Amino acid sequence: MTTTSTTAVQSNVWSGAPTSGLEQGLIFLAIVALPTENHFLFIPGFSLQFILFGIIAVYVAWNRFPELLRTVGHPALIAAYLFLTVGFLLEWTHAHHSYDELLRVAQMVIGAILLATLCRDIPALRMACFGYLAAGLWLSILLFLTSYGALNAATATDFQQASQLRAAAFEDNPLQANLNNMAFGAAQASVIALSWGLVTRATLPRGFFTASGLICLVGAFLPLSRSGVAIAIASCATVMYAFGLRHGKGILIAVLLVGAVLMWVPQAVWSRMSFTFEKHEGKTEGRALVYGAAIDHFPEYFLTGVGAGNFWTHWGRRTEFASDSGRVSGAHNCFMQVTLYWGILGLMTFLLIFWQTYRCLPRHSNREAAALALVGIGVSIMLFSMVSHNIYAKEFTLALGLLVGAHRWIWPQGIVYPSFGIVHRTPHYRIS
Repeated sequence: MTTTSTTAVQSNVWSGAPTSGLEQGLIFLAIVALPTENHFLFIPGFSLQFILFGIIAVYVAWNRFPELLRTVGHPALIAAYLFLTVGFLLEWTHAHHSYDELLRVAQMVIGAILLATLCRDIPALRMACFGYLAAGLWLSILLFLTSYGALNAATATDFQQASQLRAAAFEDNPLQANLNNMAFGAAQASVIALSWGLVTRATLPRGFFTASGLICLVGAFLPLSRSGVAIAIASCATVMYAFGLRHGKGILIAVLLVGAVLMWVPQAVWSRMSFTFEKHEGKTEGRALVYGAAIDHFPEYFLTGVGAGNFWTHWGRRTEFASDSGRVSGAHNCFMQVTLYWGILGLMTFLLIFWQTYRCLPRHSNREAAALALVGIGVSIMLFSMVSHNIYAKEFTLALGLLVGAHRWIWPQGIVYPSFGIVHRTPHYRIS
């Protein structure tokens, strides 16, 4: 094998023009603005991120059209096109059909294509990672300033009390966003900081990234989100595993992270870290209720689904997915939600997207912080899909775009399967 620098690629692979400062700035802004997407509506009905991606679309069409054409044929994107085609065809066959969900997924895919077109080299990918870190860091600091005191001063002995405390603590929060998504944003930032803290050798930068990782990791606990906590712990553990547990520096950082969590996370947070199908005071937990409904009605939707429009209206309202007020709740799991919409065929094409995206992960990821962070992003978004039913979330746009861009432009040769330790070896290229 021939070893090259991290910014070089195999000579017979066209890598496109190097990213400019403007392109890196657009990538950074598109990611750092994610937590505020519903707060700065300069144009009524359009989020800040939508406007940013509109600007990116104009720029790419005018300046990077050859790179755009090169990007749209990536296997992960082809899998997404197949999923959309299957979804549209199956939705058409159902009563009360609605294409809103699929149109939003199409927008998500277009956003991923635009981001992948911009992310063509290591500096661009690093800027994207810094965008994740900046977003999670300011979000975690906001959580500390607005909720830490109330959570630390209160006590809760069970899930119900902790949930009530959660509602009271965040009632007047200046950022009225989904608490689970807030925890997820902090969790992803902790993964980025951990990746740089592990790989960086200089003392001062390593100290900064380690401190940032501690703040973001604790910040992931403050919204009292079970999914956010689980994703933070699992993603950080995966990054540690990918880096190599034999390194003394890695063990030290792991000890610091665990110690910070045990010392700084308020006691009330732990009281909400439970899940049960049993009733409490005559009520079943919301997540347990929809999981149970998905199991009970499995024969009705397994083959072809019930359709997205039908699920949110007529079919959903006559099942346990509907509350007493008639409001229909999603399945809190993307794979289950897709199966509810379009059955086993929809699920298979949806899984194909994840498989092709998984193949985008760079190998030898412990040698470059951005590559190690990309592994953490990939794991976190996979876990996120298991606890959210929003199949068109902006979080998917960013992860898919970065993974496709990294595989198309930065590391087109060779992949790693970190969960199984299986490496597919191809000649001529590796990260140095």
